[in-house]
Amino acid sequence: MTQTTAFVAIHCLVYNHEPYLRDCLEGFVMQQTNFPFVAIVHDDASTDGSAAIIREYEEKYPDIIKPIYETENQYSKHDGSLGRIMNAAIDATGAKYVAMCEGDDYWTDPLKLQKQVDFLESHPEYDMVCARFNHLFHETGEISYTDLYDKLGIVGNGIEIKQKHFVDFIQPHPCTVLYHKDTLCDHPIIPKLKYRFDIPIYYCFLYLHRIWLMNEKMAIYRKHAGSLTTGGDTPSWSLTESHKELLSYFPEDPNLKLMVQCDFRKIIMYASLLESYTLKDFVLHLSNYIAHKPKIRNIISLIVKILRNRIKYLCG
Repeated sequence: MTQTTAFVAIHCLVYNHEPYLRDCLEGFVMQQTNFPFVAIVHDDASTDGSAAIIREYEEKYPDIIKPIYETENQYSKHDGSLGRIMNAAIDATGAKYVAMCEGDDYWTDPLKLQKQVDFLESHPEYDMVCARFNHLFHETGEISYTDLYDKLGIVGNGIEIKQKHFVDFIQPHPCTVLYHKDTLCDHPIIPKLKYRFDIPIYYCFLYLHRIWLMNEKMAIYRKHAGSLTTGGDTPSWSLTESHKELLSYFPEDPNLKLMVQCDFRKIIMYASLLESYTLKDFVLHLSNYIAHKPKIRNIISLIVKILRNRIKYLCG
């Protein structure tokens, strides 16, 4: 990858995104800005035609598309190599800001970068800006025009995202984010996190910085069989562990305590619908949940819901 100078660097991870990748790359090259920008497109040794598509765009838009082609998958090493590679590539651009978008999502607003840079340049009290988005269900082609920010009842240009919003799963979505590059690299905790998902990263970010949500739809978040979050309500143990890791840094944070409780409720509810669910599982899950000191009424409510799930399963 050749070194360049840009005002914004786009952070784009690709792995077997062939069916979706053109939408993503078109979203980059259509951006209309009064500043230079580049897209660091990292293909993590895809086994489909992703690399060929990236090469096509690299040839057509050499000033924008700056690819990295791996011969060995970096993500699967779980040793931080992927992060180091991307950080070094972004540092080499000299960019002041970093935008995010993975290869299966895409931008719909050709002025996304310009609008977000203009906001941060004119509002130095904020270090990150995000936007609203629509969901695309790839298998059906259906687009959902509601998003997780609807419950905020936003009026006007936007709203400040705060840690209390994370309890209701309201947080910045990576495909809409733009931030000051140095704020993540220089953060005292984020580089130490074992679970560097978007939620724990943005939550830590808010201890030192502020995030603004723009009240505009600027992107599509695609849900498909290969998506990490496809399944909607299917719980993730790793996400729960990431919240527990945050609690180790901020043990008195009431929002984090609620988030961990919500995680356990979600996991228990999901597990109780499985055929293999046993009384031993129930006792283990319930004891883990109680260890995080939920309210008595929430414990009773959870037990009732589990019993309903088991009766529903046993009755076919």
